Amino acid sequence: MRLTDLPIVYMDSDLEFHRFPDLFLNNGSWPYYDRDAMFFNYWGNETAPATKFTAHIGSGVMYFNNGIRAHNLLRAWTQAMAYPPNLHAPDDQVSLPL
Repeated sequence: MRLTDLPIVYMDSDLEFHRFPDLFLNNGSWPYYDRDAMFFNYWGNETAPATKFTAHIGSGVMYFNNGIRAHNLLRAWTQAMAYPPNLHAPDDQVSLPL
């Protein structure tokens, strides 16, 4: 972010765009107000009776705007990933509980 002065979008390597992502272009692209950070939680609509009340976190897409709050969140994520018990944890499961 410091080098490009642009927001960052994190995507899993198995994802693909089906159209150009206009919402990631610049400030003012999102309806109503700008966002500092956003995460798509693909477990958010879990309805299986055995697991629907179990907290699940997983994100294949994360957006970080180029601002102080997003910078602070990314710094905290970096520190959490450097914590020894998280060395082999999935990155999205370490970041989202922040």
